[in-house]
Amino acid sequence: MSKNLMAHESAVASAKMFFQMLLIASVLSFFLHITLVFFNLYPDFKQIKNKPIPPDGEKISNKTIVNYFFGFSITLNDLVPLPEEFIDFFNGNKDLSNFIVRKKLIKKKILKLFLNGYYDNFFIRFPKNLKKAFIKYSFVYFFILFYIGYFYIRSIGVKNDIFLRGMKILSKKNLIKLMKKECLAENLQGGVENNLKIGEIYLPREAEQKHILILGSTGTGKTVLANQIIGQSILRQNSSSNPEKSIFYDIKGELLAKHFNPEKDFIFYPFDKRCTGWNFMNEIRNYADFDVLSSILFEPPKDSKDPYWYNAARDIFRIGILNLYISRLNRDGNVPKNRDIWDFFSMPLEKIKNTLESNLPSEEKGALKHINSPQSPQAASVLSVLQERISFFKYLYYIDGDFSFREFISNNINGNLFMLNIKRNDSIFKPLMTFVIDLMIKETLSLPDISRPDERRINFFIDEFGSLSKLPSVFDFLTMARAKGGAFCIVNQDLGSVSDIYGKEKKETFFNNFNTNLIFMLNDPTTAEFLSKALGEQEIIQKSGDRQISPNSLGDTYTHREQFKINRVVLPSELINLKPFNCYFKYSGVGFTKLKIERIFYNSIQPPFIETENTLERFKSKTTEKIEEENEDNSLFYL
Repeated sequence: MSKNLMAHESAVASAKMFFQMLLIASVLSFFLHITLVFFNLYPDFKQIKNKPIPPDGEKISNKTIVNYFFGFSITLNDLVPLPEEFIDFFNGNKDLSNFIVRKKLIKKKILKLFLNGYYDNFFIRFPKNLKKAFIKYSFVYFFILFYIGYFYIRSIGVKNDIFLRGMKILSKKNLIKLMKKECLAENLQGGVENNLKIGEIYLPREAEQKHILILGSTGTGKTVLANQIIGQSILRQNSSSNPEKSIFYDIKGELLAKHFNPEKDFIFYPFDKRCTGWNFMNEIRNYADFDVLSSILFEPPKDSKDPYWYNAARDIFRIGILNLYISRLNRDGNVPKNRDIWDFFSMPLEKIKNTLESNLPSEEKGALKHINSPQSPQAASVLSVLQERISFFKYLYYIDGDFSFREFISNNINGNLFMLNIKRNDSIFKPLMTFVIDLMIKETLSLPDISRPDERRINFFIDEFGSLSKLPSVFDFLTMARAKGGAFCIVNQDLGSVSDIYGKEKKETFFNNFNTNLIFMLNDPTTAEFLSKALGEQEIIQKSGDRQISPNSLGDTYTHREQFKINRVVLPSELINLKPFNCYFKYSGVGFTKLKIERIFYNSIQPPFIETENTLERFKSKTTEKIEEENEDNSLFYL
């Protein structure tokens, strides 16, 4: 059958069914109309039916009532039979008996006058009342529209699936209500005024400690949202009596430009003039810290085929900084500077070995086995890995000071730390930034537990998490920081970098440890597929229909079917095709919805990056006295 003929048959069949539905609605309306009219007139009708007729108390018959309107009128003869129920009444009354002709006949006019008089003009009033009742209840024909509308609504229901269980996208209004209820349940001082807001949605204070993950491609609005969250947290920090601080890892300088306060905040980036003075040795508090710091700095990458080289480099670095520490303390009571560390490990390998062998106590010399033969390829490889990991020390050569990252975490101060790693130099400081963040994470996890969500807050805002190396303690922080007041807010383009750094098997663990997710448009199909599964499924009753079309007038039929089915709530294609500033917001245990992020932008209040002086010029102007002073300092290697 050609397509145009099929379309014609379908239209004809639909028209037939529509007119059939219209006819049924009209018939039902008519019967409803008649029913209402009947009940309107029934009280009068019942009244005449109950009125007794002397002498035996008989009642007027239905036949007499009908004959009044029809039977008496259609006869051509002027005489009509006297109704049987009135015969005794007429015969018993002299005046009325005179109207009887031939014992049972009476003139129509006389009988109608009698019936109207006896029944209070019921028969005269009845046609008028009937007309009024018909007009009064004619509105029932709107039932036709109701009938059609009802089945139209039912038709929508037939097309829609029925939700049974599983994940369900909530309305924005409903989620706002549920989230505010969660906030109020915390019963914290100040109500919800100190809670972060995403659009109109309040986040419980505890939600921050359960971590926030923002995913999305460039230009989708994720950084705008991150700035809104940061702005709110800083406002709260400024008005809070409880200690609250934030650490920002910023690869563009945008967060610093919009939120840095030079009166109370710190910047750490060796290429920025505003960089705070820091000494690696400031993080040493006890003997075990030599192991802790070395382990963080020499964490083997995920794709390392043989971690031996990193472990060996760690051991040599540890005894190297231990030697520097002991030597400098014995010399002048101070701690070594950053340049001392770089100068020491820049020496020839044989000098390094000899110095360590001469100065270290015997119990610390076990690590020397890795460089026992300084000329061997093994020793050269160990030193190469070591120097590659600490290459950033040459940029810390003239950056020394009292600042300590561990002290920043443990002190009860309200301030922020901005850690820059501008893209053009990110490979240089990637190990350093990873080391510092991991060090502060470990320090956070060492703090005493808190009893309330607002008692202490240490926020880690990390822009482009994938730009860092492997953080050994990241999963410990995700699972344990809640009790310490620690909170992660991570912004990343997708989860591919997490797989690359930590392995595919860790990606799910990483995602599941974030209670609050905000998912913007994604370009990575693998991440979109993963998140589609992670957002959940729902069990539904899926409804479908088939139509059979036939030239036979009885051949046009509809068939409806229902089946149980499990579907994903959000398809990967929906995540890939999200419009900018639109995202899916999910809070574990409550539900998720689709949000449109407000376009609230923060102005820059500081330069994002102020470059230090040219290093080459500094070298050019270095004086002979400075060189001699440095040579004198280097003598500590051999004490």
